[in-house]
Order: sequence, then structure tokens, then C-alpha cells
Amino acid sequence: MRITSKVAAAMAVAGALFAATAQAQGTFNYFTTGQFTNTLGLTSACNDATPMATTSCGANGFGLTFDGVAPSPFGYQSGSQITFGTFTPTGTGTATVTPGQVMFRLFINQTSPTMGQSSVVGSFDGTLTRGAGGSFSNLFWAPTSNSVTIGNVTYQLQGTQGTPLDSLTIGAEFKTSINGIGTVASSTVPEPSSMALLGTGLVGLVPVFRRKNKK
Repeated sequence: MRITSKVAAAMAVAGALFAATAQAQGTFNYFTTGQFTNTLGLTSACNDATPMATTSCGANGFGLTFDGVAPSPFGYQSGSQITFGTFTPTGTGTATVTPGQVMFRLFINQTSPTMGQSSVVGSFDGTLTRGAGGSFSNLFWAPTSNSVTIGNVTYQLQGTQGTPLDSLTIGAEFKTSINGIGTVASSTVPEPSSMALLGTGLVGLVPVFRRKNKK
């Protein structure tokens, strides 16, 4: 019974250490929604009462649609490159906005490892044209913050070069993704005391196995 109990104890310590290490690597999952608001007072289409998975803002046949992302069936590992949603222009014509007129708030809704919600808000600025005369965009969405933390997971919005996102250029003829990275804080990395405990348990097995071999 002495051998069995010591082996079991050492295995329990090793198992706990492995579990802590695996948890330190971290996984997370989330989905996103969006909310348009404006100060123009011209159309209610750009004043969402609540954030939605798909929402649009526009007037006079011209618009911009945001599509959020659903939770991944597999989740994400810490450090994963992720997408927070896409902007898609619709209709024809020219849209011009100045900072502060049309706002968009991106909501990140975390489902694991803990549940929570945070958001970043940004203003549109510039001009976007779509039509027979050609399509081009100098329209930008500039978030006031490029990262949020929910529990021990940090979500960072990134630009095309992997740098923190300052502004996102909205394409005139294609979907524009809000990309980023998700990182789980490694707060559960094994402490030195845990390593010492594992060492003690394994060292304690040495005389047990020696006695066993002498029989």
C-alpha cells in the first residue's frame, strides 16, 4: 500500500502541474455585435437602440453594413489571429462624413473562459464613392481605443502590418475586416512552490523503487 499511495500522490502532483500548464496556454471564445449612432438627426437608420449581429447605416440609397462574427465551434488558442467583423458598402453615390457625425461601437462578447462584454467606439471620417463613374474610398473608421480586456483575455485591434489599429480604411468595392489578436494572460503558470512539490513527490519514490528492486 505504501508504494501505491506514494505513486498516486506523485501522479496527482504531476497531473495538477500539467493541468495548470495547459490552462496557462489558454483558450477563449467570443462573438461580436455592432451599433451605429449619429448626431445628424436625419435618419433613424443610423441610430441603433441596441447592438446587433448585422446592422446598417445610410441614407438616399447609400449605406454601410456591419456583420459581426459568431462564436467558433472550436474556440481559439491564446495568440490567435482573429476577426471582429466586416464592413460592406452598399448602393451607389457618394457619402461624406466629418468626425463625430457617425459613430460605430464594436461590442466583443466573450463566452469563455469567463462571460463578459466590452466595446470600442470610433468615428467615421472622409468620403466614399460608388457608381458608374468609378469607386474609391477615403473613408476611415478610427477607434478611440484599440484594445479591451475581458477577464484574463485581451483583444487587440490590429492594422495590416500587425500594429495596433489607429484607423481602418473602408473599401469601396469589397468587404473590409476588423482584424486583431486575442491573448490569454498566463496567470496560472506553475509557481516555484508547485515545482518543488513535484520534485519532492518524485524524489520520495526513489527509495520505494530501490526496495522493490532488491526483493
